[in-house]
Amino acid sequence: MRFCRECGLLAPLGSDQVCPRCGAPLPPPVRLRSRRPEPRYLEPEDPPPMTTGQYFLTLVVCGIPVVGLIVLCVWAAGHTILPERCRLARAYLIRRLLTDIVLLLLLWLLRTAWPLLVPTWYYW
Repeated sequence: MRFCRECGLLAPLGSDQVCPRCGAPLPPPVRLRSRRPEPRYLEPEDPPPMTTGQYFLTLVVCGIPVVGLIVLCVWAAGHTILPERCRLARAYLIRRLLTDIVLLLLLWLLRTAWPLLVPTWYYW
């Protein structure tokens, strides 16, 4: 868009170097700039891998009876900056769930089979 400095006419797009009304030379065209700059998206940085000490600490915390289960659930839900710890917590929870199911099944079988395994001594 260009305005004539002499008469103030907004010059149409097709006009070249002179004003169509008064014939005065037109200033160079002004480029309109957007008010907002283009957004710059940065690539997210990958967190550093877990060290041996962090793995060891994670497994030690998992061994604490009640606190370990709560912390495992929190880490497995993704509330950690280390994705490896999240995967480790999920795997440990699955292993713990399967182990608990097998142990409960063995205890139930032992409870139901106990009268058959132990002889009764009523005739003494």
